[in-house]
Amino acid sequence: MRRSLSFRTILFSLLGLIVLLVLADIVLSKMAVEKLHSILSKSGVQVQKLRIDVLTRSLTIEGFEWRAPENQDSLTTRTDSEAAYDAEAGRGTLQVSFETIHLSWVDVTSFIRKKEVRIGSLSASGGKIIADRRRFQKSKSRDDSTSAEQPSDDRTSDKKRLPFSLLFVSALTLDKIDLTIKYDSVTEHQANIALSIDDILLRQPELFGKLESYSIGDYMLIVKDYHMSAQKSMYTLAMKEFIFDSKSKKLTAESIVLLPRYGKYKFSRQVGKQLDRFVLRVPKVELTEINTDKIVDSILTAGSLKIHKADLYVFRDKRLPFIKHHNTPLPVALIRSLAFGFALDSLLLIDTRIKYEEFPEKGFQTGYIIFDHLNANAAKVTNRDLYPDHNQTVLHVTSRIMGNGVINVDFTLPYDKAQVYNTRGRISNLRLETLNPMLESLAFIRIEKGRLNALDFNFSYDDFASRGEILLNYENLKIAGLTKDKEGKENDVKSLALNLFVKKDKDKEVPIEKRSGKIYYERDRRRAVFNVWVKSLFSGVKSSVVDPPGERKPQTRKEKRDSLRHIRKDNREKKKKERQEEKNDKRTEKSDSLDIISLHQ
Repeated sequence: MRRSLSFRTILFSLLGLIVLLVLADIVLSKMAVEKLHSILSKSGVQVQKLRIDVLTRSLTIEGFEWRAPENQDSLTTRTDSEAAYDAEAGRGTLQVSFETIHLSWVDVTSFIRKKEVRIGSLSASGGKIIADRRRFQKSKSRDDSTSAEQPSDDRTSDKKRLPFSLLFVSALTLDKIDLTIKYDSVTEHQANIALSIDDILLRQPELFGKLESYSIGDYMLIVKDYHMSAQKSMYTLAMKEFIFDSKSKKLTAESIVLLPRYGKYKFSRQVGKQLDRFVLRVPKVELTEINTDKIVDSILTAGSLKIHKADLYVFRDKRLPFIKHHNTPLPVALIRSLAFGFALDSLLLIDTRIKYEEFPEKGFQTGYIIFDHLNANAAKVTNRDLYPDHNQTVLHVTSRIMGNGVINVDFTLPYDKAQVYNTRGRISNLRLETLNPMLESLAFIRIEKGRLNALDFNFSYDDFASRGEILLNYENLKIAGLTKDKEGKENDVKSLALNLFVKKDKDKEVPIEKRSGKIYYERDRRRAVFNVWVKSLFSGVKSSVVDPPGERKPQTRKEKRDSLRHIRKDNREKKKKERQEEKNDKRTEKSDSLDIISLHQ
């Protein structure tokens, strides 16, 4: 009987304790909710629903909305001069809203005993962040007032303002957050982001507003449907997805599209000078084996960077003036001027396509050249001497030209102070008439036929000049000169002169010394490295194709008359063939129209 009573006593005691705990939870939760409501209201935060569970130490907020005052920093007390500057500059707003915020396993004991904020997990979903980027610009008065006597991060005043000595969040999760960055009323950046971070720790609360003061564990950032349309930019940028995972040390970006704001003729006219206009589409970019330890020091090191199937279109209108008052550095000097350091174990371009189009200064239509199925790779690429055992890297490039010929080139990029570059390669199996889309509009010549078996070249260059040599092997070359007008008709005299000065064949049967050429080009330092490559090759080809005057055999009058007669005969046959084709087309059109009439009848 005593055992039975003892059991009942224990049972009722437990039930009573549970009831008391539930009542205490309800009472304490209600008190905590009222207290938190009061704190949030004073901070300008509005919430639709707020729930606190004392037993599970969790907090749930629904319908969270906060709007920062326009001319007041949310974390610091601003002076009158700073506030006046903000008003004059029109600093914008910052708005934050979340459908749901959930905190779990909040360590109340640590806060009471040590003023330490320790949270098990903090998650926010279905939110919107709208910010005016002017808000993040530093005020002039603040910059001017910073001195040795009064450091910019006044720790004493900040400690009074932040009521905790340590901040630790075991897991932070942001999901489906729409981010919008504006300038005044114009939207410049838009994206949907998701972010997860483990083990966020801040030991110095006075540095609450500085990201570099936090230590974190693994994290993942996902950005979807990013779009950039900055006011001062000549381009818009869109990206379907961006993922960075610190645990796998991998970054991927998909469907990157860079588009100009203006058409190809209006683009340069917006600035009143020659300017390359780019259209870029990249299906996928991968960066692997990323080392994040040195990112705080603005140094990025990674294993490989792969760019898949990029499509680049470049247009330049040379009818506008070329205005440039500074020198363009060569590749290594250019990447060394970047504000951050990087080191890549390997760089790969996979199946790239590049089209360059140009409207000549004294022409009537554009010319273009296409490099397709372009693949490139380089090892140990850096801009901060992060590979001390390597004094250079070599970029290996293979590509087709205008859909048929093949080019293989090695570009040497030196890391030493001398900065002497080298380019060595070969162009082979190229049908020369495929170059006419560029030659007809830029040089007013047309290649009727011809085949380039091989063009070997090797030249070195620095900031001032290039020097080297080429070796040609071509056959059955026939060139027609064109008149400098819109129609671009054949000029008989010009054709005759070209074929007199240019050899028809320079194949293996021709001695090497007569197939070789000297490269020499004095660099225009205002122009990019592409200009050095093209002009250097052109100088070598010109010296090889056009025989020196001393080696040219003088033609007799009879030979000149025969050559001119032959050219005119070919032209008459072409015109006759064209007239015959026109007659056939007219007959076909007439026959078709009669058939149509008969069908209607």
